[in-house]
Amino acid sequence: MHDSQPQRALPATAGHGRTGLALGDGADRETVGVPGLEMHRLDGWWVVACGGCGRALVRRRTQPAAERHLRRACPTCTLTPAAMVAAFTERFDLPCRDTPSADAADVPDRRVRLRVELVCEEAEEFADAASARDLVGIADALADLVYAAYGSALAFGIDLDPVIAAVHASNMTKHLRPAGQPSEPAGSARAEVGKLCKGPGYRPPDIPAVLAAQGRPAGRGQEAER
Repeated sequence: MHDSQPQRALPATAGHGRTGLALGDGADRETVGVPGLEMHRLDGWWVVACGGCGRALVRRRTQPAAERHLRRACPTCTLTPAAMVAAFTERFDLPCRDTPSADAADVPDRRVRLRVELVCEEAEEFADAASARDLVGIADALADLVYAAYGSALAFGIDLDPVIAAVHASNMTKHLRPAGQPSEPAGSARAEVGKLCKGPGYRPPDIPAVLAAQGRPAGRGQEAER
C-alpha cells in the first residue's frame, strides 16, 4: 500500500503561483479564491493543480466535478494522510466518487466487498502484531489500516478529515465518570476507556451535516464517478 513515486506534473504551459481559473487560450479567466490551487482547461480536461509546485492533483471531464476538489491539499506541499491516499488513488486511477453516496447504483457491491475486505485484513494484521508485541508490525499495520480507511472513504465519496474533526469535537465533550458510578469491570480490556462517559454537556457528532456540506450524491445516470 506504499507509493513513493512522484505524481505527474503539469506541462509548463499550466503556469505556477497563480490562483485562478484558466479556461484555455483566449478564454475568459475568473478568480476562484482558493489560495494555492489553480484550475485549468487542458486537452479537454479540467485540471486542478497546486500553484506552488505545479503538480496536477485531479483531472475531470466536467468543470463542476473538478471544482469539488479545490479544497484538497497538495500531497507534495502538505503531506496529510488524506492527501497522500488521494494522490495514490489518482495516480493509479482507482475508483472514487466526487460526492458522498452509499447507494448501490453509485458504489457497486463488488467495490463494497473489496473495501470491507481491505479494512478487515489490515485490522487483523494489527491484531496479530499487537498480540505478538511486534512493534514494527504494529506500526506498519496501523499505517495500512489508516490508508485503507481513507481509501474506502474515497470510494464512497467521503472527505474523511471533516468527519474525523466532528467526531473529535464530540469526544472532547465527554468527561470523567464520577467516583462510585458503575463502570467497566476492573481489569477488563475496556476499563481504560470506561472511565469516560457522556454527561449533560455531551454533543454527538453531526455527521449528516458534514456529509451534506460535501455535496449531494448525483442522481442515477449522472456522472459522479471517474
